[in-house]
Amino acid sequence: MSTGITIRGLAKSYRHGKVKALDGIDAVFVPGKTHGLIGPNGSGKTTLMGCMLGLLRPDRGRIDIDGLAPKDLQFKSSLGYVPERLRFDMWMKLWDFMVYHDRLAQLEPAGRDQRISDCLERIGLESKNWQERLKSFSRGTLQRLGLAQALLGRPKYLFLDEPTSGMDPSGVILFRRVIREESERGCLVLLSSHQLNQVEQLCDEIHFIDRGQFTRAETKNADTTPRVLRLRWSLAAPGKAKAKKLPKAALARLIEQRAGEALFEVEGDQGANQIIAALVKAGFPVIEAIPDSSRLERLFKTPQERRHD
Repeated sequence: MSTGITIRGLAKSYRHGKVKALDGIDAVFVPGKTHGLIGPNGSGKTTLMGCMLGLLRPDRGRIDIDGLAPKDLQFKSSLGYVPERLRFDMWMKLWDFMVYHDRLAQLEPAGRDQRISDCLERIGLESKNWQERLKSFSRGTLQRLGLAQALLGRPKYLFLDEPTSGMDPSGVILFRRVIREESERGCLVLLSSHQLNQVEQLCDEIHFIDRGQFTRAETKNADTTPRVLRLRWSLAAPGKAKAKKLPKAALARLIEQRAGEALFEVEGDQGANQIIAALVKAGFPVIEAIPDSSRLERLFKTPQERRHD
């Protein structure tokens, strides 16, 4: 039974300690969920993933993966990985590339052809192209191939660093379906991406990292992040003065009000429900409620920018 990944006090610096890439990271990633890792450029995402993969040695701290260290071969054998910058031997044929990685993973020879065929078909690469050389494929197709390689052996852990870069819309839709399937079968998926919409759609837990520290953790089912909600109502509504009295009771803040609409800062889903209910009860016929910015977009904004949303 997999217990997941536990990280305690992880620190990593560069340039003889002058640049702190990770500064005391604590985290728990559990099986059967997709964990999102987001943050600005240079925030420490790639360094954290490198430490978890055993590619980088932390200065201090501990990473426990089912009781194993990241460099343990038993962990490596249960891992699927798609790096941000894929590197291929472009002279190889697609099928030969998959056979090479299947053997490299020391998977059972029996059933190899079926295993490879299933992975390629699953990520939408047709058999008519399996004998073509990699140099003939687009970047998006190579991204699909990288995912197919990562899925060999039904990994317990799937690490993905900007996995849909260069994919067309059909590839992105297929990728989302595959990741949901992997999570449902019990795989622990770690997704690092700048595509916030994708992270919101796929991830059960979202971890925001900035300056080498986890500053916030979000979940799909416990959204308490402050955000801005734009509400519109029929012009046949009470006056502006009455609207100003509502936010206090609903634990919201009125940012701006114009004829027929207003912006409120609310505390997550519960706050949104409360202000809408308060408006309706006060005689405001609400006809539309739209998030002015997604909860993840707001994590990237400064406090001053949030006040002026």
